[in-house]
Amino acid sequence: MHRIYLALVVLLLAGCDTLFPEFSQPAPDLGGTIVDGGATIVPHISGQICALSDARDYRSCLAAAGKTFRVTIEETRDVAMTDANGVFTINTSRPLTVATFAAVDPANNFVTTITTLHLANGILDLIAIPVLPTSAQTEMSNVNGIPIDPTRGAFLVYTVDATGLPVAGVTTAQLTLAAGPYYDGPATGELTLGGGTRTHGLIALFDLPAGALTITLTPPAPFQADNYELPIRSNALTITALPLH
Repeated sequence: MHRIYLALVVLLLAGCDTLFPEFSQPAPDLGGTIVDGGATIVPHISGQICALSDARDYRSCLAAAGKTFRVTIEETRDVAMTDANGVFTINTSRPLTVATFAAVDPANNFVTTITTLHLANGILDLIAIPVLPTSAQTEMSNVNGIPIDPTRGAFLVYTVDATGLPVAGVTTAQLTLAAGPYYDGPATGELTLGGGTRTHGLIALFDLPAGALTITLTPPAPFQADNYELPIRSNALTITALPLH
């Protein structure tokens, strides 16, 4: 099984509208405070929250100007608040190699995002975490008849190649007691039931039980079918990119 290590991470180089997933494996966890040239470096994750203007396309994520979020790490229960533009640094109480990260909007204008981050020596910088407007989720629910149950979760995953570009023609199996899979449709924010990914590489499943979910992706040649594990949480949306091999 290919255990998911690629979060939908944005390098804040050209702005939040340019996304570059991280493909490199992280360095080993050093198991303590990091020292660099005699200076102590506190383990942390830093970056910015970005808002998806089109749920189909991870490249539509723009800086969440004027928005404040609460960010948390599940493994250590560390919590921090962003500034008014979604910029954050969250120090962790111990160095982590893997962090289950949540971005929560206290005003409920955006759906809570869950994603898995991999850190090098307890540190991850220059990332952006995408969030989806609650209004976009409601519209998708109304148009597609998708139930919104606060005791269950959902995911948006973007299938990408080794350069981070979307891959079309990827499918995944229907799951028992879940809504979907849906794929990116022809219009902004539109989902279609069945078929496969299109130009944006989106796969979405809704009404999922909380816990660890393993899905199998079947891509076109030359890529190989593989399994991926995703964290699903109640009343939240798991958002990540999945690298195909």
